[in-house]
Amino acid sequence: MSMTKRSGVPNKQVVLRLFFCVPFFLCVFASGCTTLSNLPGSPSAKTFTMPASFEEAWRASLMTLIAEYIPIETQDEEGGTVKTSEFKIQPNEFQKWAHKAFVSSDGYGQARLRLLSIDRERTRLEIAAQFRGESTSMVPATGRYYESTGAFESQLAARIHAYVILNKYPKLLQLVTGCNFRWNEQIEHYEISGVEPGSFGEAQGFQNGDIVIQLDGINMTMENFFATLVSIEQTETKTFFLDRGGKGVLLEATIFYLPNDLPWFGFHVGRDIETGRFQVTDIIEDSPAEDAGLMVGDLLLQEEEIPLAGWYEYYRAMSGARVGVERNFLIWRDGSERWLTMRAEPPRS
Repeated sequence: MSMTKRSGVPNKQVVLRLFFCVPFFLCVFASGCTTLSNLPGSPSAKTFTMPASFEEAWRASLMTLIAEYIPIETQDEEGGTVKTSEFKIQPNEFQKWAHKAFVSSDGYGQARLRLLSIDRERTRLEIAAQFRGESTSMVPATGRYYESTGAFESQLAARIHAYVILNKYPKLLQLVTGCNFRWNEQIEHYEISGVEPGSFGEAQGFQNGDIVIQLDGINMTMENFFATLVSIEQTETKTFFLDRGGKGVLLEATIFYLPNDLPWFGFHVGRDIETGRFQVTDIIEDSPAEDAGLMVGDLLLQEEEIPLAGWYEYYRAMSGARVGVERNFLIWRDGSERWLTMRAEPPRS
């Protein structure tokens, strides 16, 4: 699906336009450099702040490396250090991560992480990475080393940060705002990102780069921001005070609370930016949608009594579905309207 034409819409089972957009939600900006030894060339490290105790950040770092298939060579919890073995990198990633890498070149990476406790709620994470290219010689040999662009370190830190947050606040997966939040090290505030043309975030009025200063009059910090959000028990309208390019902006935004047992219908849709309509893009085999006769290309016009005129209506309709209860959908197909009825099933894993 072309992102210049459409913006993604959730399966009726899960919310893809979550607070977060895995794997690049909660990105972290570098705040400084230091030096980590034991890697050839002693590469400089990028430094990040994790909203977690040392123990939480340590576990998150190890689990993220495992999830990303990055092999761990050594780990020293007492010293807070982890060194990876070399891992293979595809050409598109190698060009982003290795400074002045050759086009279409494969490569290898290696990283070293160091965690230092700041206090019980914050841990400093330092990541150093280096990259080398494939040897061009017929005789096996080590290819040349490249400096890091810093992209790998930032992406890995973002994943670790995400692991920390979702383990501390799993309820966040039930909330929808239409944007992502990433920690800005320089100003120590969360910043809005991931707002795409035609998205719910744009409809809410968010802009990429907005800095979250207050929520409902409460000053937001690394420690209380997500704790404040998870206190939401139902769909609510919240007042954000934002710094937008040095100017204060008050913005009222709806945060949808979706039950963790949100029922499943078995289809995906996309929203056309030009027409604003929601169109079916995929039907899951042996699903309520397939049984009801829904087809790829159908336009969704209405769910129950709610016309699907935009994101707000879409999520309001979604939050009203219940397992075992039939839902009526008005669709447009072949120049005419028709109603389809689907019985909501329990969420599938």
